Amino acid sequence: MIWYLELSEGAQHKFYEIQFENTELTIRYGRIGDTGQIQKKSFSSYEAALAEAEKRIKEKRKNGYVDAILGEREKKSIEKKRIPKLQMIGFTAVSTPILEPITKFGGQPVWIDEPRWAVDGTNGKKIPFLCQIRLEPEIFGNIEAKMAYIFHGASDEEYDWSTDHGNTAIVLQPGNIVFRAWDWDTKFPDAFLHEAIGPSAWRYDSTQENPLVGIECRVECIAGDDPAYIFHEKRENWDEAKQNDYWELLSGHKIGGTPNLWDDDDFPESSDEAMSNWNLLMQMEASGTVSARIDQPFDVSYGDGGCGWWFISKDGKNLYYTERCH
Repeated sequence: MIWYLELSEGAQHKFYEIQFENTELTIRYGRIGDTGQIQKKSFSSYEAALAEAEKRIKEKRKNGYVDAILGEREKKSIEKKRIPKLQMIGFTAVSTPILEPITKFGGQPVWIDEPRWAVDGTNGKKIPFLCQIRLEPEIFGNIEAKMAYIFHGASDEEYDWSTDHGNTAIVLQPGNIVFRAWDWDTKFPDAFLHEAIGPSAWRYDSTQENPLVGIECRVECIAGDDPAYIFHEKRENWDEAKQNDYWELLSGHKIGGTPNLWDDDDFPESSDEAMSNWNLLMQMEASGTVSARIDQPFDVSYGDGGCGWWFISKDGKNLYYTERCH
């Protein structure tokens, strides 16, 4: 038994095929006209293999794939897609609070809807406000949300940006779409307070009696673009120089663009659909990381160095976060 589906709209021109025989599935996918990539999976029974095949086909149809006949559609030349971004090139600490709904780090949020302050899932304390991001249409399209507010780090007043227990959260406004990462260990399911102010980004200064010094920064960005994401399995045979060149292109603090996921393809959904349905909201590397390109005047970490990636779906209705440490 063979299922063959295609998705051909806009820049997408892809196929997905499953061959089902006894207890084995052969899955082939890629661009229409190409051989594509092949995966083989074995199951304990005929019924289990059939159920998995039907589940996968159902998911593909839900994502816009339709039944097709192999060979009817012609191969299209691949246009090299570029992903727009704002590369952060400088931070400037300010002494007067920023009151406009612009991209900034630290200080207090400039709310454009009813406030929603994120709280720690284990103790109910407020999570520090890291930044707010203006959702530029050139990067994120014409979605309802205009601002994203990111909360990140430990709720306790200590030198620690641990993100255990859901200590990373995002609020989109207007509309107050909310997201908190890793809610499996939560005693406080109502994860957002109707409060406008709280703890904020800081820098560590050992010369001060209270070494956690609050800070507020403007951020300078330049518009640019990144190459499209290339999944790890396609980079396995690259030599070191090519790997490093690709890595350098994607590194640094930025809004939009392509994530420099170095460990695995940790996207919000399966790899062959991920970048079709999601945009990178922000990539922020840890304080002092060489690949960050510039150092930020506030402290942020993800365990032992590392990087954090925040994502927003292209319809502006879903959010996702992942991080890696060195």
